[in-house]
Amino acid sequence: AWYFEGEALIQNHRRNISTDGTLILRDLDKEDSGTYTCVASSQHGKYVWSGVLLVDSPTNPNIHFFRAADTSALPGPPTKPQIYNITDTSVTITWNQNNKIGSSSILGYQVEMFSRETLLGNNTPRNSRGWVVVSKRVHQTHFIVKSLIPGITYMFIVRAENSHGLSAPSATSEAVTVGEDNNSVWDAGIFSNSTEHRKNIMTDNIVELIEATPIDSKT
Repeated sequence: AWYFEGEALIQNHRRNISTDGTLILRDLDKEDSGTYTCVASSQHGKYVWSGVLLVDSPTNPNIHFFRAADTSALPGPPTKPQIYNITDTSVTITWNQNNKIGSSSILGYQVEMFSRETLLGNNTPRNSRGWVVVSKRVHQTHFIVKSLIPGITYMFIVRAENSHGLSAPSATSEAVTVGEDNNSVWDAGIFSNSTEHRKNIMTDNIVELIEATPIDSKT
């Protein structure tokens, strides 16, 4: 649900909420200035996010205006991050570059993280909440996220960056809880917490029995 200045937002020909919950404002006017609040809720709770929109005349000398980059100039989002090498306080995430690099070379990748702690604004930069930036301008397609809290579940996204700006986010990684027992066969060696490997093991014929003959009722 969306709210404007604390009141339920009324949709009209200029204000529209899409099926995925995105608020679209058209033909902006100064009366559109104010605080917009989005409330996402489920049976497990709710999350509230607010942002302030200021609409002013482009001739106002006291305000610096910036034109948004052409989306075709931006790089495409990286692939979904995969999680490996889980320890009590760190994880390694990897991803692949999108074939679409945009109108200039890739400068690096931005890694972002979400957890219960970041949602509450605990131990986050400048008390930011929700998705927080872990690192900017990462030059490789892998990154070790450190200083995680044991027992907390984390998720990650990655964005590519070129001289025109940041890409859309990658798909969200699988949720991972650090500090759990990660020494099982699922999380060791080649399996390394990979959903694909787990699926293969559950569905493929890893060992096939040929002409199996029972010896007695106990064997």
